[in-house]
Formats: sequence, C-alpha cells, structure tokens
Amino acid sequence: PDRDASLGEEGRSNMSKRPQAGIGLRLNSKLCVQEIVQGGPAAAAGVIQVGDTVLTVGGQDVNGYTATQCIPLISGDEGSYCELNIRKAESNVVMPVRICRGSKPQAGVGCLLQRNEAGELVVQAVNPGGGAMMGGVQPTDILERVNGVNMLGKTVRDAVPMMAGEEGSQVKMTVLRGGVRARVELTLTRALLASPAEAHASHAQSQKVAADKAAAVRKAAEEKAAADKKVADKAVADKAVADKAVA
Repeated sequence: PDRDASLGEEGRSNMSKRPQAGIGLRLNSKLCVQEIVQGGPAAAAGVIQVGDTVLTVGGQDVNGYTATQCIPLISGDEGSYCELNIRKAESNVVMPVRICRGSKPQAGVGCLLQRNEAGELVVQAVNPGGGAMMGGVQPTDILERVNGVNMLGKTVRDAVPMMAGEEGSQVKMTVLRGGVRARVELTLTRALLASPAEAHASHAQSQKVAADKAAAVRKAAEEKAAADKKVADKAVADKAVADKAVA
C-alpha cells in the first residue's frame, strides 16, 4: 500500500554533491497535500494549501504516482527551484507554482494570490497572524508592485519567490484597493508561517482570548451598574422615610 511521504527533508539523494532539500509538504497516496511544514518553503510561499493536489512536477505528469515516487522529483539541490502544477481544492483551478527548495526555515507574508483575466495578481486570502494581515493587506487587493517591481503581467509563480525571505525582513508592497483602485503603500514583515489550519487555530484562540476579556469587562461594568443602582434605590428609600417622618 502507498504511504505518506514527507517532502520537506534534506538528503534525498546522493546523486548531487550539493545538499538535497524538498519544499516542506506531506502528501498522501493520492498526492493530496495533507500537511504543510511550518517554516518550510511551501509555507513561506503561501500558495499551496492543505487539500490541494499535485498534478505535475518539473513538467512531468505524476498521475498514478505514489508519494514515495514523487520524492526524487520534488527534492533537489538546495536553492534550486521546484516547479509544480497543482489543482486547488476549493476552486478546482489548476495553478503553476515555483518554489525554492531549502532545508533552512523560510519566512513569508502569508498572502494567497490568484491571477485574473486582466493579468493582475489578486489577493484571495491572508494567513491569520501573518505579515500580510498584520501589515494591512486585504482580500481583493490587487498587487501592483513588490519592492518596486511592477507586477502587472506577472504570474503567481513569479511572485512567490519575491514574498519569501529571511524571518524579520521586510517586503514593500503597493496594492490597488476597491472600485476606485486607491493606491495603498504597505510594509510587510516576513515571518515563519504555520500551516493554514494552525494559523486559523491560533487566530481563533486569539479571538477567544479577546472575547473572554471583553466579556469580563462587560460583566464588571454590569455588576458596577447594579451596585450603583442599589445604592441609588436605597438613597431614594431613605429619603422617602425621612420625608414621611417630617410630615
């Protein structure tokens, strides 16, 4: 039976003198992405998501391959590029992806892009807690420039390497926003990216903490209001007794 295979480990082959590395994916027997290794090249790229299916690697059709058979195709010299076609789980769209192989942790901005019919790169989603979200990128933003490079006509495959880099380094991004296409200048900080599931879980936990804090503040305010009302009611009652005694 087929077995799952991690594609993010180095040392896949002795055919090259250079260190070997993958891109940080774990596939099942049907070549569907089961896990994205945190800090790996695929996570830094932010394009591939759990549930996506690998169709080709390096131009080679992998239909019918097992995950184990794909390892030599996806792995390669550290620093070289792995080119894949993937089918997106949510949209069923086939997307070309180009990711730099590496065993060292890589950082990205957590921005999922898709090219529209006009050749523009449109933000489909941002990774909760990632540099894109923290830096103010919003879904439907159109990517105009990255570090001064005009992105019109560029593909997602062109954009991915520009987003990845050292943790803590910055990316200058210009986006067009809304129907009026207002130009917005942003500075994003690259960070190690968790898998989408981990990122959403972390974001959900942060939201829960914030909600619990807000609930505690509301409860304290309600208790204070009740105590103030009790004091006021007592004062009114005491005054009524005093007025009656005088009468």
